[in-house]
Amino acid sequence: MIAVNNKILCENCFMEIRKEPCPYCGFDAEKEAARDAQVLKRGSTLDNGRYIIGDIIGRGGFGITYLAYDTKLEKRIALKEYYPKGIAERDADKVTITSDNDEENRAFKNGADRFFEEAKTLSRFNGNKYIVSVNDFFSDNDTVYFTMGYLSGETLKTYLKEKGRTTEGQAAKLLNNISSALN
Repeated sequence: MIAVNNKILCENCFMEIRKEPCPYCGFDAEKEAARDAQVLKRGSTLDNGRYIIGDIIGRGGFGITYLAYDTKLEKRIALKEYYPKGIAERDADKVTITSDNDEENRAFKNGADRFFEEAKTLSRFNGNKYIVSVNDFFSDNDTVYFTMGYLSGETLKTYLKEKGRTTEGQAAKLLNNISSALN
């Protein structure tokens, strides 16, 4: 449990709770297994304490997405960290380049610049009901981050894994929504 702005929140999902385990996500700090050293610790803060890190939403080749809490807006958000596999390595709560190799350093900097530009580009679509809004982008811990609205629910990947293929009608509806987002 974590106290934020006179609220007691689950430090994993940031729902308001009275005791652990959390009735929403089942998190219990006393029974929690050690977290992967390559991700930010639960409860870590970014941008001068504005954002608090919670659960991991996803990981990819270029970054890690966390459920986080925005203490200024007092709401749950998604926070994406630039953390490219094979180039970045975490040292305590800091992201550092794994080698002094100039080529890797350049690759990290170029990737971070592109990541930051991605956030700026996505923010131009704010207000489109089919694309999540980008709220903020900033540098911290020697890397870059951007925050987005948090949407709970099932990903297409999870849906397909659990239910198999979609019907023709479901696929058509999905493609229609995607094309509407791009118009």
